[in-house]
Amino acid sequence: MSVERLQVLAGESWGHTLSVQIEQSSLRADAWARRNMKVIKDAPGGLVGLVDLNGQSCYLKYYPIQSWQQRLWFKAGLGRGSKSYAKARVLLSSDILVPRPYACVLAKSGILLLTEAIPQAVDLQTLWEQGLAGLDAPCWEKAGLSLAKLHNAGFFHGDFKWSNLLLVDGEIYMVDLEAVGEFNPSGKRRYRDIARFTLNAEDMGAPLDSYQLFLQAYLNATGHQEQEVTRLTLPILNRLRARHIKKYGERGHPLMGISP
Repeated sequence: MSVERLQVLAGESWGHTLSVQIEQSSLRADAWARRNMKVIKDAPGGLVGLVDLNGQSCYLKYYPIQSWQQRLWFKAGLGRGSKSYAKARVLLSSDILVPRPYACVLAKSGILLLTEAIPQAVDLQTLWEQGLAGLDAPCWEKAGLSLAKLHNAGFFHGDFKWSNLLLVDGEIYMVDLEAVGEFNPSGKRRYRDIARFTLNAEDMGAPLDSYQLFLQAYLNATGHQEQEVTRLTLPILNRLRARHIKKYGERGHPLMGISP
C-alpha cells in the first residue's frame, strides 16, 4: 500500500505531528482516524472524535473529499476545515471563547481539522436532556452574554443551536464554526442566531422565565430593545418553526412573539 502524503495547510507544528503519524501508519487518513480516535460522530459528511497527540487529547474532524473539484477547493484553503481554523483564530483574537485551533491538514482522501479538546465540557442540549440546566440561571445568562459578545465584535455564528454551545467551568464555548461570518451593514444575520437558540428552547419546553434570562442578558449587553429584536427575529423564527413542525410535529411551546 502506498503512503498517503499529506499537506499542512495551517498550524505547522501540530500539522507536522499529525501528518507524520498518518504517513507512518500507511493508512488512508480516514482509516487512520477511525483506528486511532474515540469516535463521537461518523456520518457521510464527516468523522468526528478525540485523538491523543503530543501527550494530550485533541478534537479531530475529518471532511471527506468527494470530487476533484472539491479537492482543488480544499487545497486553496476554501474548505470547511480551513475556514473553521481561520475563523477560530479571528474569534480568539476578539476574546471570544472557542476551542483553540491546532492544525488543518490536507490528505488525498479528505481534510483534517485538529483543535483543542475541552475537558469536562458538555453541550447545553445534553445538559437539558439530563435535567441539569433547567434551573441554572447563570447558564441562560452566560448564553445570552456569549452571543452578545460575538455580535458586539461584528460576527454571527450561523448555527447557534444548543448542541454547539459547550458549558465548562461556568463559561460557554462555541463550536462548529463553519458558518461564522462578519455582519453586512444591516447586521440581520444576528437575528438568525437568536432565532436558532430560541427554537431549541421552545422545542425543549423551556420555561419562559428561564428564556427571558437569556434574552435580557443579550439585550443588556448589546443595548438593543426587546421590541425591535423581537420584530426582526420573529420572521426568521417562524420559518424555522415551520420546518421543525414539518419534520418533528408539534412539540414544546412558543417563547417569543406570544401575547402577554
